[in-house]
Amino acid sequence: MRLSIWRIIILERATVFYTILAVYFIPNPHDNKTMQLQNNYIKDIRKSQNLTQSELADRVGTTQETIQRLENGKRRLTYDWIKKIADALAVHPSEITEGPVSAIPRNNAEKHILEAYRELSEQEQKIFGTMLRSFSTEKE
Repeated sequence: MRLSIWRIIILERATVFYTILAVYFIPNPHDNKTMQLQNNYIKDIRKSQNLTQSELADRVGTTQETIQRLENGKRRLTYDWIKKIADALAVHPSEITEGPVSAIPRNNAEKHILEAYRELSEQEQKIFGTMLRSFSTEKE
């Protein structure tokens, strides 16, 4: 079972913040069935952060061999693995399964939201983020 969730995500990458409003499909954390993924983006994200498999394994609390099997699709990803790896790489869990989030708005509505957001003060941006998160929390 997958849940559709609207979220605003603020990712920090070397002191650069970008904000995106997107739809993410995240596995239900209460349904620990394995995901049938042909491809995942663990290796791409790990390499973009200049990490070795061993370094990522240390952050996750597992072995280099397990990371290798997860990257190559020889071991199935459960929600728990996705969450642990996403936390270790400081990315949203959807980036593990769907790839890095694009900073390019998908449509005019997103473009207008991003433009308006960028014109807000830092305090107003925090309030806006809190409001959006409250909408997604209410739907769950």
